[in-house]
Amino acid sequence: MVNPGDNAQITREDVYKLEQREKELRIGSHISYELTPSSSGDHPTVASLAETENLSRSTEKPPVVEGGGLSFLSVLFTDSKWRDNNADLLQSFGHGTQIVETAVKSNSLPPSQEARVIFDKYLDGSHVQNPFLLRKSVQQLYTRVFLSQAPQNNTRHDMFRTFMILAIGSVTLHRTGNHPFHPFGYYVSAMQHFDSNFLTNGLSSIQDLLLIGRFGIYHHIGTSIWDITQLCMRMCIEHGLHRLPNTKIPLLHEQLQRRIFWECYMIDRYSSGTLDRPMAIADRDIRIGFPANADDEEVVAAQDIFPDLDSFSTAHVAGHLAMRTNEMSVFFVVLRLRQITSRIHSKFSRTSESFLATGKIYTDLNQNLCDLEEWRKSTPVFDNPKCLYQTQEWYDLLYSGEQLILIRKGIELLPKRNGVPPEEILTLCLQFASKTIELYSNLYRQGMITYTRSYFQMLFTAGLSVMFCVSVGTKVTNTISETSLKTLSICEETLKNIGVKLPDAKSYVAVFAALRGNIAKKRDRYLQRSQATSRRSPEIPSTPSGSYHGSIPNVLLSQQQLPLNRENGEGMRNFVAELPNSHFATHQAFESVSDWVHHGDNQAFNHFGTGAELGVDDILPWAFLNEDTLWNMEAGLGDYAYGNPNSHMNLFDGFDFHH
Repeated sequence: MVNPGDNAQITREDVYKLEQREKELRIGSHISYELTPSSSGDHPTVASLAETENLSRSTEKPPVVEGGGLSFLSVLFTDSKWRDNNADLLQSFGHGTQIVETAVKSNSLPPSQEARVIFDKYLDGSHVQNPFLLRKSVQQLYTRVFLSQAPQNNTRHDMFRTFMILAIGSVTLHRTGNHPFHPFGYYVSAMQHFDSNFLTNGLSSIQDLLLIGRFGIYHHIGTSIWDITQLCMRMCIEHGLHRLPNTKIPLLHEQLQRRIFWECYMIDRYSSGTLDRPMAIADRDIRIGFPANADDEEVVAAQDIFPDLDSFSTAHVAGHLAMRTNEMSVFFVVLRLRQITSRIHSKFSRTSESFLATGKIYTDLNQNLCDLEEWRKSTPVFDNPKCLYQTQEWYDLLYSGEQLILIRKGIELLPKRNGVPPEEILTLCLQFASKTIELYSNLYRQGMITYTRSYFQMLFTAGLSVMFCVSVGTKVTNTISETSLKTLSICEETLKNIGVKLPDAKSYVAVFAALRGNIAKKRDRYLQRSQATSRRSPEIPSTPSGSYHGSIPNVLLSQQQLPLNRENGEGMRNFVAELPNSHFATHQAFESVSDWVHHGDNQAFNHFGTGAELGVDDILPWAFLNEDTLWNMEAGLGDYAYGNPNSHMNLFDGFDFHH
């Protein structure tokens, strides 16, 4: 870069030093990338920017990207009666819970046969989705450590990687009762062999950090995964992995470089999207292509035939060899999905406040839903899946989860009447949220998927989304309300099961159970009063358009009556219906969320009824909370899943519990 004032050149290192100096001045602490003991125990952790970021975030408002897709759910927490009854429960979020891992001691190396099972589990599991190590390198590492005649010659780095692979590979084995030693014990042993000089070893440094970050998805390691990912991407850029190499290098090495870079890209896109933080690198700055969609052996065999990896990839695709499933197939599935979510994140963070943005939001929503649909159609089929990542059920879960995230962003940004989004958007939100709960719960019940904080966050917010849709839907029938309550019961049951294994999630589970119980009680009260009312007066007739006549509050009117913007409501609705391959137009024939799910059931139902039916205290207030509280809602859940595991304790600090 060049300073426009004096044309002096400024390097990335100069910018980085200025950034660090600014943070030091702001919080009065020194920043280090060294390993330090965790404050919660004696286990060492990677202390990159985590502590600095957390201290800074606690004292000033973070840069939140608009359209995060969670703050609209705060309406569920604004019921004054519910808050009064659960004040102690919500305030419990301010108190930390014990981290189970701090009591786990280090493990020694297992016997070679047991280690072989764990290494194979790593290669057939985590490596399938995240191949940032070469399969051959992992196999050679096992041979050196477990089959060598001189184990005393193993380097510290070999021991570190061995224990990290044992830690990751033993997660599901331990959780299913097939391995007696806790994975965190292997992680503790790995960190005892960690040397800060490992961070100066080029590609190897990035791989080591990726191993730590990967384990951090399953267990509390005291460090933000997002910060680890940011450091990884910064190192990728410093090594020029985002652009073509300047000199000719072996094809397999170039393949590995690309796998490492795009692995960092995928984790960055997911974690930054979850936390609504800026991406580590813009898509426009990436000049490198994808890795070859081929097994390592095929890449090695092509070394003397093709001058570079791109020419090999082109020939490989032209020969239809890339159509077969191989070691890279799942990696490409996730990579293509993260490219879509990267575009979604960029589009929905730059939305104009002009009324014309309504049409743009609908257009972007529809296009991205189409992109996700095409992605799902393109996923490979494995004849004999070896792990979760090769199953169609997992692809369905990814698909449904991303659809829900996308539609929640739309709910955030689209115009609302009295806090109620357009009905066709609620329709999709209820569909995607219910499907996400169903898919994950089924996989979890069958033992096909394990638990992580990221999955917990996905399930928790899907449950809140269902509550929101059935609470504010203008014509939710008795049938769909009953179905939704059953879905919420399944969600609660799964969350409770996970909460037993993730003690720091128990407060979330308790809040979810209280919310679900509140929804169910209001439904029961409505049904009782509705039956009494129906015996005294005739039902309110509905017109063919689905609108009602009479003195019913606007919040309960059919969304078909409400313009999507003040300029031209009918024109906007026609515009939405006529979008190419419209995901909204397919539901326009039905009047509401309930009509779409259960055709022909025309009994009008709303959990909260009208003021005359339930009394003013029973109506859920539509006013949103203040900006700081919305930040707590969005950032708390995201930080719990992918950021700083301790910051979620302040999730509900913005609520006045005694209002």
